[in-house]
Amino acid sequence: MRKLISWIAVGILLIFVPLGSWFYLKQGLDYRKNALEELKPKDNLDSIPDSLNVFKYKTTLLVLKENEKILNSCDLIYDQFKDAFTFQIVGNINKPYAIPFSHKILSSLKGGNASFAIIDTSLQVRNLYSTETKDLKKMVEHLAIVIPRIKEKDIKTK
Repeated sequence: MRKLISWIAVGILLIFVPLGSWFYLKQGLDYRKNALEELKPKDNLDSIPDSLNVFKYKTTLLVLKENEKILNSCDLIYDQFKDAFTFQIVGNINKPYAIPFSHKILSSLKGGNASFAIIDTSLQVRNLYSTETKDLKKMVEHLAIVIPRIKEKDIKTK
């Protein structure tokens, strides 16, 4: 009887644990692929000369409209991502010096339904979001994917 139990335990370890791990990792890979599909660049702001220096080499959450709900959301998002070395939130873009609204996507956004835009480190608009709870959750997930990770130091052998 003990041999049977040991063989069953070994069978579980050799079959079900790897299958469970594969399934779990496959779900994560599929999730990341779908998110990257949604985050394909919508537009490129690189063509605007020197006026966007504040955005270069930073992942930017651009606040397109401002009201109390949006500002509260910005506080929560900032608290979550404040340790990311390339993350910034830029608002108050109605000032003429902030962003030249001659650019096609930004001028269409100003009057649209979007309240937020994610701009990556290479000045590409990744996605637009409204203030609906579903969109805010999706925006936080997307920010976590878009923000570059700190490169870990390689282990050097002598």
